[in-house]
Amino acid sequence: FLNGRPIFSGNASYRARSADYAGIISLEDQLHLPLRKGSNELLFAVVETFGGWGFQVQDGSWLHQDPGLKDLWQVRGGLNMPESAVYDAARDAVYVSSFGQYSPPGGQFLSKVRLDGTLEELEWVTGLVLPLGVALHGDRVYAVERNALAEIDPEGGEIVARHPFPEPAFPNDVAADGDGNLYVSDSGKGVIYRHAGGETEVWLSGAEVSQPNGLIVH
Repeated sequence: FLNGRPIFSGNASYRARSADYAGIISLEDQLHLPLRKGSNELLFAVVETFGGWGFQVQDGSWLHQDPGLKDLWQVRGGLNMPESAVYDAARDAVYVSSFGQYSPPGGQFLSKVRLDGTLEELEWVTGLVLPLGVALHGDRVYAVERNALAEIDPEGGEIVARHPFPEPAFPNDVAADGDGNLYVSDSGKGVIYRHAGGETEVWLSGAEVSQPNGLIVH
């Protein structure tokens, strides 16, 4: 409650948000506070239904920055759990995936950001399912969804194809090599897929690639 008015309610108990949700205290919801000039009263009411209770908050505008880094620009507001970004030199734009884990499946998106920090189009590509890694190859943008690799036309921001993964667990990042092959890590399955010639297959597996995440082609 802010100044006596209800502004947010939610359920973060065990398995409340998904089958694998642990119900732990964490930073998962974003809230805008319409503060008025002068004193404001913020009231939290917390209840427990399974094994304890608590809450934590964080100022979303706060930024910790190493003294050796130079702050060029920031994007404030709109992005929903941004996960990955790729630069398109031909269009001088950065494409950012919003994972948005607690939004309805299919309600996630890619955004288009300019190099001065201008958020040109928040929901540039819509209809994506929990997108994580993003890569640019040829004249196509590729985004890793939960079950498939989405192929996107950057001219119109339209999904033109989806390439399914073979029995995926948690597909994560994507990278391209010079021959046009695309590689996707599956952190849950412990494999790296290769998409080539229109087909996607397990390319690498074993202890050396346990829980793979980010990828880069050398």
